[in-house]
Amino acid sequence: MIVKDTQIPIELMNQTFSASESIDALNELIEKRINRLKLEHWKAWEKDHTISRELLDRKIAELEIQKEYLNALIEDAADSDIKLKLSGSVKIAS
Repeated sequence: MIVKDTQIPIELMNQTFSASESIDALNELIEKRINRLKLEHWKAWEKDHTISRELLDRKIAELEIQKEYLNALIEDAADSDIKLKLSGSVKIAS
């Protein structure tokens, strides 16, 4: 089977969440991404001990800023008693 570029709607997250559930879900996704970046860096470092952490640290800092922004945004929505709908998609690129 040959996989071609495609985009598939994903219904796993296409639902309404409370503010605390939204924060938990988004924080978990961001933390998983941070951990993946750390693991990738560690693997690269094992091959070359001279590799710099600068790029890794910058990417992690960007993700932490995004997490803080999303948390503040969601907390503001919670003050208004608004329900949040999270949705996503899977994009396959060859």
